[in-house]
Amino acid sequence: MKLANKVASLCQKNEFIALKGGVGSGKTTFAKYFVQFFCSKETRVPSPTYNFVFTYKNNFNTIWHFDLYRLKTSSEVWELGIEDALEKGILLVEWPELIKNHFPRDRLEIQLKILAENTNVRSVTLNSFGKWKNRKIGYGN
Repeated sequence: MKLANKVASLCQKNEFIALKGGVGSGKTTFAKYFVQFFCSKETRVPSPTYNFVFTYKNNFNTIWHFDLYRLKTSSEVWELGIEDALEKGILLVEWPELIKNHFPRDRLEIQLKILAENTNVRSVTLNSFGKWKNRKIGYGN
């Protein structure tokens, strides 16, 4: 929750955030707290695995929460309107590996990993590119 809130507080109008990690690593949980930062704590944020995308409108922007897990080809992503979303809001993209060759220059990639099975222990790796390089994500900054 703290990481999602910190990242959300650093967002500008149009952002691309790639959420990487295995099943159960915390991608949707991160997205939930991220969306709730902009909307309300009561906002329901389910996994978009079967719907592919959910949108959340708020006073700041529209958040587009994509899940590419079930897609087979990168061309299917464009049918979901991801290109339009990039111009209109903040994108949270779970399972983004399918479109890694199309990532925008300005982006944040978050890798979540379960460290010990049957625990809530996770490691998080942040890789920032473009304008994200100048933002202070660390808690001591």
